[in-house]
Amino acid sequence: MRVPPETAWANDNVLREKYGELLCGVDEVGRGAWAGPLVVGAVVFARETFIPGLTDSKQVKAHLRPALAEEVKSKALAWAVYEVEPRLIDRKGLTWANAHASRMAAKAAAQNLEDDVNLYVLDQMPDCGLEPHTMMSKADALSHVVAAASIVAKVYRDTLMQELDTVHPGYGLQDHVGYVTPVHRSAVKNLGRVRGLHRFSYKVDQYREEDRSDLLRKTCERTKVQ
Repeated sequence: MRVPPETAWANDNVLREKYGELLCGVDEVGRGAWAGPLVVGAVVFARETFIPGLTDSKQVKAHLRPALAEEVKSKALAWAVYEVEPRLIDRKGLTWANAHASRMAAKAAAQNLEDDVNLYVLDQMPDCGLEPHTMMSKADALSHVVAAASIVAKVYRDTLMQELDTVHPGYGLQDHVGYVTPVHRSAVKNLGRVRGLHRFSYKVDQYREEDRSDLLRKTCERTKVQ
């Protein structure tokens, strides 16, 4: 769904007229991945903040995303990224992970503001206890501030997966960043899944599984806040 950034920015200003100035956009990446964490970004923009070219991260060419993410972080009133790693997703479930990460990212961003957030703007997701909030389908395209959260989360996760490619060579993580591709499927068949990297609760074909806990990063959750 392609929506001009000017339209998404105007949509946010309609919400500001009704709810107040401080909108916090919240969006996740990595929900459907086989490997790697679920990551949620949260961003708060002032009314006047408009970034040309900023839209749903899936619609932005990969080589343009890092610069956009840096611009978002430099212009945001507050931002945060929160990740939930595969073992915790396996224990608690994806629905819990999505709601938990959304709540924690939004609260981490909000605590850096002098005033309370007037409205949390969310894509369709499980109830995460953020109030007041509005949910909309395709919010990452329809809301400028949710698009900002989307791009920050996407760049953070992609960078992390590229780093993990050096820890777990042979899976092609740098290219597919944990999603299902023929290369990833073939690597899993040949090498097995890695605990702490792959999500063992996801139903896949009968692959040989390998427990390489010595390579597991130490924490199950991590937050980055600015």
